[in-house]
Amino acid sequence: MKNFLLAIAIAFVLTSCSKDNSEKEILSPPAWIHGEWEVIHEMGVREIISIYKFTSDNIIITSDGMEDGPITISFREYAKRGAYKNLSETIKTDDFYEITFTSTGTAVYRFKKGDGTYIEYIGKIDGVSTETFRLDKK
Repeated sequence: MKNFLLAIAIAFVLTSCSKDNSEKEILSPPAWIHGEWEVIHEMGVREIISIYKFTSDNIIITSDGMEDGPITISFREYAKRGAYKNLSETIKTDDFYEITFTSTGTAVYRFKKGDGTYIEYIGKIDGVSTETFRLDKK
């Protein structure tokens, strides 16, 4: 009887616990940024089209037109694999959304809300501005 009660207690504890660290919500972008946003970069004779997709729990960037073919980066998956360390949301307001993470350096991705048809990206690596560009609603 004691073993049965112990098994029930362990089962209760295991099923009532919240998600473990590998499955917990890493990102939760604000509703105003959800959806797909596009930017076209002119790289000499090459045109790189990047789609930034914001969901309720992830940011996925797909770039096509690269020399080696299209690439896709899922922030949630990269963080789970340890490629992005210390991934956190540092600003989350009605007008700004910012994430910070460490890869080869400390990167900051800041997004500024536009008029609903666009958002603005402001990037920094190790405190130095890398680029600013506009992403249009897809």
